[in-house]
Amino acid sequence: MTNNIAFLKSILNAKNEDDFRLKSETTDRYGIVYRRYEQHYRGVRVEDLDYLVYERNGIIEVNESFRMPTHTKNSYFQFV
Repeated sequence: MTNNIAFLKSILNAKNEDDFRLKSETTDRYGIVYRRYEQHYRGVRVEDLDYLVYERNGIIEVNESFRMPTHTKNSYFQFV
């Protein structure tokens, strides 16, 4: 898990103020481990942004996961 955090910091050019905290971890039937990390800046959670790290046989992949807050979705659709 520590390697995943170091990997995230490396590919994102994170600063010392940036931190990534494990939010969840699951393993599927194929042995792929999925770890979802929250980003924190100076101890404060960066809202609506998670990073999903996939790991299988020592190979790591990352996917950014953006979530739109419900109130923003509703506001957006009202103005379309």
